Amino acid sequence: MKYVVSIVSGKPDWDQLDKVWIDQYPWGKEYMPRTNASVILWEDGGSGIIVRMECMEKNPTARYTKNGEPVYEDSCVECFLNFDPVNTDAYINLAANSNGALLCEFGTTREDRIPISEIQCAPPGVQIKKLEDRWICYFIIPMQTINSLYGKLWFLPGDPLKGNFYKCGEKTPVPHYGSWSPITSDQPDFHRPEYFGDLEIGPRI
Repeated sequence: MKYVVSIVSGKPDWDQLDKVWIDQYPWGKEYMPRTNASVILWEDGGSGIIVRMECMEKNPTARYTKNGEPVYEDSCVECFLNFDPVNTDAYINLAANSNGALLCEFGTTREDRIPISEIQCAPPGVQIKKLEDRWICYFIIPMQTINSLYGKLWFLPGDPLKGNFYKCGEKTPVPHYGSWSPITSDQPDFHRPEYFGDLEIGPRI
């Protein structure tokens, strides 16, 4: 399973980009809201990686309002990405609820994670768009952030990445845990980089 990350200039036309679907729910199928993700390498002035995640929920649970709070207890979307899997096992995890509260950390395992606020780098951003029947989250990861964490100044077509995309809600009316790339474990656990899927920087469109 591989997702090709397009290089985009100008305003992205998200409807024309490939999507991955978060449809793996190994720990219960009582609630599986249709959720997808698209990723681009954006090369305009504020260059970086943008992850767009769209979830078909009318009234998502959203209690937390501040960055760093445990938004995974709310209805949230998450992406975990390793921007240099050839040289490191470290990955950045980003999670946000429909209030735009962001939880973001960096490390190689669940146990060694460092909040991004404690690392001297440009912080990722979040933008939320709420519609009547869905909500959309944009994770914006500047190249300055990627450079600080991975020492990469830019990507070229063919460069490999690793990652996974998730929909969850630990303390929602119906707790749920979905992923794009399948995970095999007895209990819900997203911090399993051995199950990350493949991504690759593709052509400019």
